[in-house]
Amino acid sequence: MENEVKKSAGKVWLIPTIVAAVLLIGLVVFMVIMGKGTSALADGTVTLSEAVAPMQDGTAQLSEGVDAYTDGVDQVADGIEQLNENVPALADGVQQLQDGSASLRDGVKAYTEGTDKVADGIAQLQGNVPALVDGVAKLDAGAAQVAGGLTALNTGSDAIAKMMLAGIQANLDAVANNNPQVLGLLTQLSEGKITKVTTANIGDVVTLFVAKKDDILAAFKAPAPYGMGLTEEVAQKKYAEYAAALGAAQQGVVTANALPGQIGALAGGAQGVSDGLKGLNGMIPSLSSGIKQLYDGTQELKKNSKALRDGASQLADGVAKLNGSVPTLTDGIGKLFDGSQQLKENSQALRDGASQLKDAAPALIDGIGQLVDGAKKVNGFTPIH
Repeated sequence: MENEVKKSAGKVWLIPTIVAAVLLIGLVVFMVIMGKGTSALADGTVTLSEAVAPMQDGTAQLSEGVDAYTDGVDQVADGIEQLNENVPALADGVQQLQDGSASLRDGVKAYTEGTDKVADGIAQLQGNVPALVDGVAKLDAGAAQVAGGLTALNTGSDAIAKMMLAGIQANLDAVANNNPQVLGLLTQLSEGKITKVTTANIGDVVTLFVAKKDDILAAFKAPAPYGMGLTEEVAQKKYAEYAAALGAAQQGVVTANALPGQIGALAGGAQGVSDGLKGLNGMIPSLSSGIKQLYDGTQELKKNSKALRDGASQLADGVAKLNGSVPTLTDGIGKLFDGSQQLKENSQALRDGASQLKDAAPALIDGIGQLVDGAKKVNGFTPIH
């Protein structure tokens, strides 16, 4: 019995020992695990501490970048806003450009049609140049002959005038001077001033004959020996015959006296015409060359007329298409404007967020510093490895 009590007492003593051993083993295991954890915590806090400075720099750079970005967004939005405001003016300008290009097309068409007609006319003129050269040469020769003939005639014009006056005087002698009754009547009516009708006083005679018509008719009707004894009818007829003869003689005298001057003037004019034609004939080569150059130039213009018309038409068509695209462009710019304004509205929120992140960085760094210090204290406990 005593032995059993001793055995039982020995077993009871073993229980605390076993418990103590188990606790010791658990503590050892805990210390091992704890040692590994504090080492990892220390390593992590060091890594975290090393990342703090770049993170602070990064938040500063991020804030600066956001400022630059939002400034750029604002500038772009303002530019697009100005573009959007100018869209009506742009549309008006394109419409004016379309109207102008259409007018240009019509003007080019009219211009080229005109140049084509001019080119055709110059071509005809060019074809007539040989006939022109020949005609001017013939005119020159003919004018020279006329001038020569009138010069020769002018030389003998005085003699011709004298011959004409002599013939007129012979007619006056037959009509008046050789008729004592008529001459006597003229002498009586002129109160002795006219004793003979000559080419020199024919003007006075005609004037007297007209002024004294009634006296002359009375003398014609007066019986002989005081008159001619003519009837009224015969007297009127006789008076008309004398008046016509004297008037013709007067006109002939005027013509004969003016003949030398007239022939001289004609000769001078003919000589001027001849000289002018000679000058024109001398200019014919230059004129022909000028017409040839004009012909070549107008033909070149005519050759380019179609290309010019096509170019103006293509320009007008292109501007018309551009004008047709204006609504699409306007709509696109409007959408771009709306989007840029939305970006601009979000810029302030983005700046605020970046600023908050930048401002929060120091507190985060302080917290990480405290974490590092705590980790160092924990790591200062020497665990069992």
